[in-house]
Amino acid sequence: ASGGLAYGGVKASTNVNVDVAGSCPAVNAFCSIGSLSGTRVGWTLGGGVESIIAGNWTARIDYLYFDLGRESYPIVSTVTFGPGGTEVMRADAKFSGHIVRAGLNYRF
Repeated sequence: ASGGLAYGGVKASTNVNVDVAGSCPAVNAFCSIGSLSGTRVGWTLGGGVESIIAGNWTARIDYLYFDLGRESYPIVSTVTFGPGGTEVMRADAKFSGHIVRAGLNYRF
């Protein structure tokens, strides 16, 4: 079993493109974008097994789950007239995942 601190770089982006009045982003009030990036800290938990397969050779498999939390970021209008850059909604991103590793080892 293993567990502890996890950290990593994260990126999320959202593009809303409803092509009603023209092409985005120049003339369409329905087009919006948002993004975030940075380094996040969270936790990890997992486990694995290792077994002798022949002589000094072993094989292993490990699994880790990591969770770097959630974050909300603004989605802003890209329209160049009127309220350009105005927040029109928010997006939520969850940064978590699964890692499976396999290995073959020789013990001296």
